[in-house]
Amino acid sequence: MASRTKSLREDLGAPLASVGRANQPSALKQLLDDPRVLVLWRFRSHSRAELRRMDDRALEDVGLSRETALEEARKPFWRA
Repeated sequence: MASRTKSLREDLGAPLASVGRANQPSALKQLLDDPRVLVLWRFRSHSRAELRRMDDRALEDVGLSRETALEEARKPFWRA
């Protein structure tokens, strides 16, 4: 949990400092009330879907192996 919280703080900054504390409903509300979180999650979701669709040549062009691309694509949208 701590590393996930740290990743969110790195992505979104200090306003999310309460994430991961005992008051989970409040922390979740704070996350969902911040439009940057929703934009980031949508971006990750779309980017990972695009990685699944890319052929080997396109992946090579961006410097990724098929294995690395699929590893990233399997992550849920909320995980950095």
